[in-house]
Amino acid sequence: LGDVGCLSFGGSKLLSAGRGGAVITHSTEILQRSLIFNSRGNEAFPLSQLQAAALCPQLESLTELTQRRHESATQLTKQTRDIECLIGLTQLPSSCGSNEQTTLPAYYKLPWILDTQATGQSRADFIAAIQAEGVPIDVGFRGFTRRSSRRCRKVGELTNSQIAADQTLLLHHPFLLEPAETIEKVAFAIRKVATRRS
Repeated sequence: LGDVGCLSFGGSKLLSAGRGGAVITHSTEILQRSLIFNSRGNEAFPLSQLQAAALCPQLESLTELTQRRHESATQLTKQTRDIECLIGLTQLPSSCGSNEQTTLPAYYKLPWILDTQATGQSRADFIAAIQAEGVPIDVGFRGFTRRSSRRCRKVGELTNSQIAADQTLLLHHPFLLEPAETIEKVAFAIRKVATRRS
């Protein structure tokens, strides 16, 4: 899809070596530049052999776990689709890729946008109530609108990024590996909190 790609193997990722990541490329020039960058005294450290070895067994179960996360995401999205204050994924792909190789999306987080006017609760109150029900839903990423111009270039106001930063709810991927009965209870808990008025 491009000249270079990055994978993260941090502690919370789908494949984890505790920290670190990988750069992938078909370009010998980019490979050489990354090798030189890694050899300098900087904050880029290559994975140790032990960290790399920890990834190999995880690869064997990746397809099965991706399938389970996809089934749970599909179930949870369908069961929360009619909740007025939540906007979830409108269409979950059953697969993506070419005809030769079909792959499912791998869910790191399952998102919703919370309409606080429709629920009558602040996002903080909504999250606190959901967490009290035992569901590990939390806020989304901060978004680029709050990052300094030293960290990233911004063009314009980034209105949609601000909305996403202020209204996103995320369910972390390990919960999507729970059995279907648990996912149904999660949907029930979300509905219970969403229909409660402050």
